[in-house]
Amino acid sequence: MSIETEILPTAGYSIEKVSIPHVSKPITVFDCSGLGRHRDNWSVFYSDCEGVIFVIDATDAKRLSLVKNAIHEFLEDPCKIFQKF
Repeated sequence: MSIETEILPTAGYSIEKVSIPHVSKPITVFDCSGLGRHRDNWSVFYSDCEGVIFVIDATDAKRLSLVKNAIHEFLEDPCKIFQKF
């Protein structure tokens, strides 16, 4: 049995609070589009965050080089979150 679900790319930004059992505060999740015009605004969201989950569509081989470049740009950004630690 095969279940297929089509997940559409994020268009713009989505913000959601998620409550986790046994965690005192809810977690705020920012779902940010990976399109070039939206990547310029990523630092608005991650400049004050405590973690990043970078999701990649590995089935889209044409975009993997773009994803690689986006990850490198993110890691080289002087405002990145890792400077806090």
